[in-house]
Amino acid sequence: APLPSFSMELGMKFEVQLENDHVIQPDQICVRVLGKGVSGKELSSKYGRRDDPEYITELGNSLASLCTHIPAGVLLFFPSYSSM
Repeated sequence: APLPSFSMELGMKFEVQLENDHVIQPDQICVRVLGKGVSGKELSSKYGRRDDPEYITELGNSLASLCTHIPAGVLLFFPSYSSM
């Protein structure tokens, strides 16, 4: 955890700090960037495309397809709340 830099940015010292090991092991992580969706259309979340129904549909269909092939579930990260 970036506690030292967070403390420095806030300009205050934390008297008590608790840091634990991560619960996810390195062999449980698979990071990928998808440039194209399941039907071959571009997956780009640049600002101008975020409201494009074609992009939203392609992203949704691609994620649904991936989730059916990945055992034990997935964890997704989006660049912002509005892009979810």
